[in-house]
Amino acid sequence: MEDINVQLMDMDTMIPEQLVKNDDDSYTIFLNARLSQESHLKSYYHALKHIIENDFLNLHARTFGTTINETAQ
Repeated sequence: MEDINVQLMDMDTMIPEQLVKNDDDSYTIFLNARLSQESHLKSYYHALKHIIENDFLNLHARTFGTTINETAQ
């Protein structure tokens, strides 16, 4: 599995976490410091699921495919 960094950051309470794929192919999960430990755990596992399922790669492929199709029309 890739390297995963976890940071606490003050964010709007409507945002439980943010997940970023870094240039070195590691990931950073930003957890909202304003939320509870229970929310941190749920948010962490939610972000981890995206990493495990390669959602960044899948999203890039879908976005790229949509761009190609729109350009061809």
